[in-house]
Amino acid sequence: MVQLRIREESSRQRCPLCQDQLREEAYSCPACGTQFHRACFDELGGCSTLGCARKGIKIRANEWTPRRPSQAPTWSSLVRMSRDMRLEPTGRVRLDVETWRESASGKLVLLFLVLSVAPLWVYLKSENPGVFWLSIVGLVGFLISLLVYLGLDDVVLLDPEDEVIYFQRAFYGERDRTWVGGFDDVQAVQLLGESRTSEGVTEWTWSIALRLAGAREPLRVVDPNRNETQLRHLARELASLLGVEVETI
Repeated sequence: MVQLRIREESSRQRCPLCQDQLREEAYSCPACGTQFHRACFDELGGCSTLGCARKGIKIRANEWTPRRPSQAPTWSSLVRMSRDMRLEPTGRVRLDVETWRESASGKLVLLFLVLSVAPLWVYLKSENPGVFWLSIVGLVGFLISLLVYLGLDDVVLLDPEDEVIYFQRAFYGERDRTWVGGFDDVQAVQLLGESRTSEGVTEWTWSIALRLAGAREPLRVVDPNRNETQLRHLARELASLLGVEVETI
């Protein structure tokens, strides 16, 4: 005799915002039918589905507070949520962020690449020796800037054991670590939204930063990303671990 085991498919569905399982409290978007927790739908101000007529709008600062997930987050679970985070053997959480010197170095790589390829193309057309040597200079500059770019490694380190935050600059193994503050200095986890309008289409990018007591600027710990749902959940988990709330700006 063949026995069929039936289970509700909805019990395996997860809310797009908080990633917790949906059960009897599921709320369907009136426009597209995507299911959320009602509280999550209200927090977002609408639906998170791309192209949905009820797509949520940006939430004003201090209007959104984190809900605790069904299971308490850990630093290991936090690291698994983002490819820009790693758990070091020492137990420190490593957050890879792009600093100004990494950004400038990357732009120099592209600049010298153009300066090496463009003159070479002109030389092949005209066979002008002066243009050829310009291409060689550009190639040397490209190789040097590429080596510099590959050697740079600037990260933020969170030390859960000592409850300390560091900013670490490294260049081919040479490390310079600066104390930023303690976990007690963190006043809030900020979810920063930036919009850009092009040809009538507005796109949002989101990043995560820590607002520290006494600091002029927040410390960015996650680079800009278009995945708003993931970053909201990541900000909530980080805020829970640090014992603070989330500010949406």
